[in-house]
Amino acid sequence: MLFSTADDVHESLGRLLQELATDPELSSRLTSLDTVLQLRCRHPDATVTLVARSTEAPHVAIGEPDEQLPEPDVVLTMDADVAHRLWLGHQNVAIGIARGFIQAKGDGRKVLDLLALTNDIVPRYQQLLRAAGRDDLLTAAAAS
Repeated sequence: MLFSTADDVHESLGRLLQELATDPELSSRLTSLDTVLQLRCRHPDATVTLVARSTEAPHVAIGEPDEQLPEPDVVLTMDADVAHRLWLGHQNVAIGIARGFIQAKGDGRKVLDLLALTNDIVPRYQQLLRAAGRDDLLTAAAAS
């Protein structure tokens, strides 16, 4: 396991989604998706929810959702290591779903629309990990 605690997952994957939500260029692309995406990680258990509705600025909720958070349109459930590889561009979603590494529930079109942003997300995640001094996560993902 690359991540030992939920906080570790939130510091990497949660922070990535937070940065995407506040990025001027990507936030407008996210709101055009008009969706609520929930990433549910296992090993360790961690939840990150991206609210990207067309009527408001996108924002991210870290941890278990409360009653004020809208119901997700899309739920992606996977091991935290798989999510990490996904956002680094090392895990193909279709193959992950076919092999049972990733469970996707909800609007399949919205999943595909979100994943169309992968080319923009990968370099940002790499940069975030380097800035946080987490080259170990980059090295481990490349080796897997």
